[in-house]
Amino acid sequence: MKKLIFYLFIGTVFFAVSCTEKVPADDNTFSAKSVEENKQSIETSGIEMINEMQDMEQEPAMQANIAMVTFMGTSDPFEGNSGLNKKVVLSRTIAFAPVFASANYSETGVEGMLKSIQANPLEGDPETIQELYDLLVGVYSWNATTETWDYSDTGTIIKFEFPSTQDGIVNNATYTVSYTGYTGPNPIDDYTGDLPQNVAAELKVDETSVMSFVVDIAYNASGYPTSIESTLTLGEWVWYAMASNTNNAAFATEFSFKHANKILLRFTLDAAGNWSKENIEANTTYYKEVWNEAGWYWEEVEVSKDEPYDYSNTDVHKVINNGNASFQAMDLKIVGSIDVLNFGNEMERIDEAYNWETQEEQAVAAQVVAINKYVSLSLRYADNNEIIALVEAFPVSEEYTYQEYWYDNEWHETPRTVTETNYWFDMRFVFADGSKVDAETYFGEGFDDLIDEFEAYMEDLENTYTK
Repeated sequence: MKKLIFYLFIGTVFFAVSCTEKVPADDNTFSAKSVEENKQSIETSGIEMINEMQDMEQEPAMQANIAMVTFMGTSDPFEGNSGLNKKVVLSRTIAFAPVFASANYSETGVEGMLKSIQANPLEGDPETIQELYDLLVGVYSWNATTETWDYSDTGTIIKFEFPSTQDGIVNNATYTVSYTGYTGPNPIDDYTGDLPQNVAAELKVDETSVMSFVVDIAYNASGYPTSIESTLTLGEWVWYAMASNTNNAAFATEFSFKHANKILLRFTLDAAGNWSKENIEANTTYYKEVWNEAGWYWEEVEVSKDEPYDYSNTDVHKVINNGNASFQAMDLKIVGSIDVLNFGNEMERIDEAYNWETQEEQAVAAQVVAINKYVSLSLRYADNNEIIALVEAFPVSEEYTYQEYWYDNEWHETPRTVTETNYWFDMRFVFADGSKVDAETYFGEGFDDLIDEFEAYMEDLENTYTK
């Protein structure tokens, strides 16, 4: 339970440290509610979200998708398609990813649903998508008698016909996919095929549309995507994802989950800067791990980008100059502002000024000062913008012990016990009365009703999706 609440309401705090939403200076009113009343409001929002998700479970599309995926697991639908000489993994394709995400909702959850609608045409091992689509075109009908798929090479679309329930025998559901490809220049090495430009899919049960999924992608003259927009609709529930890039100088993205006009989850980000390939490379440092024979330890050595390297680090504040971000879950939102340039420069200065092997405590303390100086975050009610609590960084430490056999530059049969301390920063809430509590404790305690509702919901998911 703590993980769910912490993920929904607090996880974006750490992301927001690299972006900013401008809050009106005259709109910084603390809620008149007490700390306990604010806790109750958050708990109520959490229970309401669970109820909304339970209601979505009743959508006909959910059970129909489970049925289709079950039948595909029973028999390969493409065995009867003699023109197809390769293995097709439908769960990884743009058109079918949401089907598998909803069918496996007990495992993928909200995160899996959002991920399934994030189309990236330049990701993975490219192939001639139009050619593959042309090979898949046809009608695939589930045969309940033989428990296999019958294939008909006809039409210009991909169509699956199957029962809308796992124990059904009548093909009263259809899933239809159409595709349009982009055939202009593209930046993928040794690839001359097309890239997806429009993908449209529709699920019908008894001739009634119960789910639709549409992806539209636009490209620039070099074949890089300039906008990607995906909309998945299940009845009144709508999952939406958008990303746009304008001349490597302005970027915007949004992920949302709504029931009719009610926002259940929404994340937005827009940023300005220069993330051209040349600027990113100019502000990226590459490192390789090298074994130090004399000291018997691994050390990082800076190398050029043309040499083999183990990892890289990009100065984000020199790529993104400013931006706006917001996160909303039901009636709660996290907003904030940041002085990107000064914050980035200060964190870079701290990293170079301290020896992290011997001065970790001092370095973390300096980071906390920098965060609280250049970053301003608050947890608010979305409907009236009243502040529930301010968010601030604070230093955290924890001792731990271990046994070591190698010390004093030689190996010993008898180990010695070493006690060390880890240091890092965490985030905490500061309420109107000045009281402070760390975010994890705040969301991890006092939510008994929400915990009970969540556990019941997980049991329902298990019973629904693991037949």
